[in-house]
Amino acid sequence: MVSAFGAGVLAATGHPSHFVGQVLLGPAGRAEAILVAAGRRANEARGRGQATSLSALVLSLSAALPAGARLRATARLLSILCFSGLFGSVSSPLSLQGLRGGRDRCSEAHLMRGQRELILGDRQTGKTSICLDAILNQDSEPVACVFASVGLRASTLLGISFSVLSRAPAFVAFVFASSRDRPSLQYLAPYSAAALAEFFMWAGQISILVALDDLTKHAACYREVALLLRRPPGREAYRRLPGGAG
Repeated sequence: MVSAFGAGVLAATGHPSHFVGQVLLGPAGRAEAILVAAGRRANEARGRGQATSLSALVLSLSAALPAGARLRATARLLSILCFSGLFGSVSSPLSLQGLRGGRDRCSEAHLMRGQRELILGDRQTGKTSICLDAILNQDSEPVACVFASVGLRASTLLGISFSVLSRAPAFVAFVFASSRDRPSLQYLAPYSAAALAEFFMWAGQISILVALDDLTKHAACYREVALLLRRPPGREAYRRLPGGAG
């Protein structure tokens, strides 16, 4: 049951058996939210069969969930619909979840494996250009590319996508959340891109290049979402490993 709603997040109470990443359905039966945190005493509540506090990111732009509204938990993790037709397209995390048809679903549980390179530099020094040049230079090899844009202006993204897709539409897909989108959607964009890239990797048995632009804006979105959910926004949000290792 919803206890508070606003700014793209909600607080609720529910059964302690709920798990992080679980999709919650609204009164109309649509996917309205994804569970991101349960109460600290969820294990104790689970043993006693008591309700616990829950926090969730709201997925639907048109969601209206007043206090007292009832949500129904599903048995699935947040996922997107993946298919090869997404090459040459520009999609948002919400549009990928809303697609219909007999296509594969990919979980948004993690941010991929493999080699990583962090591009550092001051503002307006060409960091995005390095990513785009790397994508365009893959046209002679069987490499699928996914470009995840977080927090860019829609006009900037339009120019970038037109420039790239006019030259290499067959192996590049864009996932975006613009600066006007809610922080919760911007936070989910890289995870949607990673799920899409992993689908391409396993379906085609090919190499993948993923560009996340940019991580500074994504970190700011994480901080804002964490504060809205009343969770620690920094390193203290991560649990320490057994034995004292951080």
